[in-house]
Amino acid sequence: MSVTTTADVQRALGFTDAQYIAWTAIHEIGHAVAGEAAGMKVRKIEINARKGRIHGGRVVCAPNHDIHANLVCAHGGHIAQDLWMRQYGLITSHRLSISRTSSRADLDKVAQYQPNPQAGIQAEDDARRLLGASWPRVIRATNVLMAEAKLSGRQLARIR
Repeated sequence: MSVTTTADVQRALGFTDAQYIAWTAIHEIGHAVAGEAAGMKVRKIEINARKGRIHGGRVVCAPNHDIHANLVCAHGGHIAQDLWMRQYGLITSHRLSISRTSSRADLDKVAQYQPNPQAGIQAEDDARRLLGASWPRVIRATNVLMAEAKLSGRQLARIR
């Protein structure tokens, strides 16, 4: 199955609309929280949900030339999705594969910044550790993002 649109991804995952919105929101919050913890300044996080369907999302950060922080931020999305699927008993090898495939743009960014393979591995480990240490905050921020469709960096910083 070719997975090229958000509808294709949702079908491939076998998620309800509500699960897919949560999966997308947690991805964006994962980028934001991991990036913030690594020293990035988050300006805003958005998901584009219309009529109960998700059409994408994004995180906007202030420019940061720290390669490690950019790598941690890039890994944060798919790691948050993996942790969320595990927490809710939704994890399968198929869903992990779809998660990685749908995160291709993020992983291409990792390759762009990655000075060596060890730097990418270290950043992924750091993103996993940082997200795990702030997991309750990640869930709270995700719930707010799903309700509001956008968060400013200041709003994210107030969520503890």
